[in-house]
Amino acid sequence: MQSWFPFIPESASTISGDVDAVYFYVSGVTVFFVTLISLVIIFFVIRYRRRNAFEIPRPIEGSHKLETLWSVIPLVIAMSIFVWGAKVYFAQYRPPQNALEVYVVGKQWMWKFQHPTGQREINELHSDSGCPSSRRRRRRCGSCLPRRRQEADRRPQKAGSNEETRRH
Repeated sequence: MQSWFPFIPESASTISGDVDAVYFYVSGVTVFFVTLISLVIIFFVIRYRRRNAFEIPRPIEGSHKLETLWSVIPLVIAMSIFVWGAKVYFAQYRPPQNALEVYVVGKQWMWKFQHPTGQREINELHSDSGCPSSRRRRRRCGSCLPRRRQEADRRPQKAGSNEETRRH
C-alpha cells in the first residue's frame, strides 16, 4: 500500500503507520518551534533595536510565571514524544501471544531461518497462514541488519504463496 506522503516508502509492516505518526509529530513540533522562534527573534530585533549609540536600556526583572511556563511546556512535549515512542517501540518488539518461535541468524549477505520443527530456509520465511511468529536472533552483524521500516516487522507469507517456496 502506497503512503499518502510521496517521500515515504511503501508500507511493509503492520507497525509502520504508528512509526510514521510519531515521526510526523516530532517533525511537526520541530517545524512549529523553529518557525515560532525565528519569527519572535525577527520581531524583537526590529522592535527593540538600538536607535542611537548612547542609548542605555532599562533593566529587566524576571518573571517566575514565564520561567515556569517555558520549562513546563518543553517538559510536556518531551514526555509526550517519549511516551508515544515507547508505546510504539514496545508494540513493535513484543511478540504476539502463542507466537511460533523462529530462530534467525544474520549473515553478511543472507538470513538463515530455522523453525522449531527443524525446517531451515534461506532468505525467505514461510509459515502457516494466520500464525503469528516471533524471531529470536542468535547473532547479528552490522552490515546485514534489515532496514528497520521495511523488514523489522514483516509478517511471514502463507506457505505456497510464492513460486519459489523452498522447504529444506
